[in-house]
Amino acid sequence: MPTRIWKNLTHHDSSPQPAEKKVLETKQMDIRGEGSIRVCYRLNGFWQQENPFENEGYMLLDIPQAGFTDEPGSPMLAREGLFVVIPANAEYSSLSVENLCPEELPEEYDLLPVPRDVLETEELIFDKNSDVYGVDEQYPQTPVKYIETTDILGVRCVHLAVCPFQYYPRSRKLTALRKIVVTVNYTIVKSAYDISAKANLNMIDNTHYYSQLLGYQQDDAKNPSDSKPRMIIVTSEKLAYSLRILEGVKNFLYDVEVVYIEKIKDSYNGNDSVEKIHKFLLAEHAKRPLSYVILGGGIDIIPSKMVDDNGDPNGDDLFPNDNYYCSNDPAKPIPLFALGRLPVSSVEEMNKVADYASYYNRFYNDKRKNAVFTSYNDPSHGYEQCKRDIKSTLTGDFSVTECYDGQCSKETLIKEINNAVGFINYRGHGDYDRWQSGNGLSVKDIPTLDVKRNTPHVLSIACNNCSIHKSGSFGVEWIKQLKAISFLGASAPSYTTVNHVFDKYLWEGIHQKKITKIGDIFVWATLELYRNKPDRHTITNILEYLLLGDPSADYMDGKPDK
Repeated sequence: MPTRIWKNLTHHDSSPQPAEKKVLETKQMDIRGEGSIRVCYRLNGFWQQENPFENEGYMLLDIPQAGFTDEPGSPMLAREGLFVVIPANAEYSSLSVENLCPEELPEEYDLLPVPRDVLETEELIFDKNSDVYGVDEQYPQTPVKYIETTDILGVRCVHLAVCPFQYYPRSRKLTALRKIVVTVNYTIVKSAYDISAKANLNMIDNTHYYSQLLGYQQDDAKNPSDSKPRMIIVTSEKLAYSLRILEGVKNFLYDVEVVYIEKIKDSYNGNDSVEKIHKFLLAEHAKRPLSYVILGGGIDIIPSKMVDDNGDPNGDDLFPNDNYYCSNDPAKPIPLFALGRLPVSSVEEMNKVADYASYYNRFYNDKRKNAVFTSYNDPSHGYEQCKRDIKSTLTGDFSVTECYDGQCSKETLIKEINNAVGFINYRGHGDYDRWQSGNGLSVKDIPTLDVKRNTPHVLSIACNNCSIHKSGSFGVEWIKQLKAISFLGASAPSYTTVNHVFDKYLWEGIHQKKITKIGDIFVWATLELYRNKPDRHTITNILEYLLLGDPSADYMDGKPDK
C-alpha cells in the first residue's frame, strides 16, 4: 500500500493546509490605460506519496486544492490554477515573477512521470520523456504560466498556472518555492468589453464560488441583501401538481417559480426544446441571478443536450449533457448556477421522489456525517489509493467506513449502507446499470437496500452511471427507488486522472470549504477542475457529469445550531 505523509513547510501549523493565495496590491488604470495586480502564493506544505499507482520507487507530490502538471512523460508535479480578477474592459498584457523563497529539500525524489490522459477502460502508462529526465535542467522552466483571459461566473479573469516546485530530474533534487509573488499587468482596451454577461454576478447564498477569484469584491453585489436566493423548477403541466409540496418547502428559503416546459416552448425561439429551455434559463439568470434549478422530469419530458466528447451535437456516441442548461459557453462549460434533475416522468413516481426531497430538507439526521467509501480493485489505476488519500484528509469531520473490492463483500457493503450514512462514494469502473467492482451494486440490488429515511448522497465517480438516455440507468434507479437523495455520475466514458482529482475536489468542498448543499459541492468541484486543468479532457468530463436530485439538498439542514 502506498505510503503518504504530509511535509510541513511552515513554522506554526503542522496540519495539512492548502496554499495561501491573496492580493497584495492593486494599481488602478494610469494615464496610458494600464494597470496591475500583485498576487502572493504561499506554499504551506505538500503530500509526499511513495509507490503511487503501484509504481515502485517513484514519488508523487500533491497539494490540497491543486492539480498536476500535464505534459505526458514529464515530472508529475503539483500545480495550481489562479483566477486573477481584472477590469471588465481589460486585456492581459504581461506578467512578472518576484520574491521567490526557495527551499532545497534534502531527499532525492524520483518523481512519477505524467501519464497520457486516457479513459477509465484504457491502461495508464507512466513513461519518462528522456529529453526531460535525461538532463539536469530545471523543470518547469518558469513557476508561473499564463493560460488565458476569460470570464468566470461573469467576472473578467486572467487565468494562471503556478507550480511551486523546481525539479532537477537527473540529480533528483527538488526545491520548494515557499513564496511566489506575481504581478499581472493589463491594458484597458479602447472598445468597451460587452459586460452584459456580468448580470450573472453575485449569486446570493453561493459566495463560496467567488472565493476562487482573487481580487473579486463582494461589495459589487447588485442584489439587495435581504432578497432570498432564487430557484426555478422547470417541469410539465402534468407533473407540476406532484411538485407542490417540494415547492412549498423550498419557498421558506428561496424565491421559487415553477415554469411549465409547454410555456417555454411557446415563448422562446430555437431549433428545439433544449435550445429554448437554455435561452429561458439564461434570460432569467440575467434578470436576477439563479441559485438553483430543478428539472422536474425524465429525459422524455425535459430533454438533455446530446453531444459527443468534443461537445459536438452532430458527432457519434452522443451522451446527455445537462450542464448545457447552466452555462453560456460550450467551450468553457462553467456552471452559472447549480442544476439537478428529478429523473422520473410519471405522476406516481414524481409524487414519491418530490416528497422524499422535501422530507430531507426538513429533518436532520446525525448519520449524515457517516460515509461509505468503495472502489474497484485495480491498483494500477489507483482507485483504492484515491479513496484512501481522501479519507486521510477528513480528520475529525466524517466517520468513513471503507468497503473496497477484494477486501469487502457485497453483503457487507449493503449492510454498511443500511446502517445509515450521509454519503456513498464509489471510485472505479462503471456501466449504465452497475458498479463493475467485484462487490459492486447493480440496478437489481438497489430495491433491496433498506435505507429507510436515511437517504444518502451518492458520489459515483465512474463511467456511464448516469446514462439517463438508457432504460434502467443506475443513477435514475437510485432516485426512483428512493434509495438516494442525490446521485452524481457520468453519462459516458470518462477520464481516469481527471476523475481522481474531481473526487478529491468534491471532498475538499465538503470538508475544507464546509459547503453543505449538494449542487454547490458539485459546482465547486467543477470550478476547481477547470481552474487547475482547463484542457479538452477536463471539459469532456464536465459535460458528462450529471446531478440527479434536488441541487439545494443540504446535508446539514434541520440541525438545531445551523
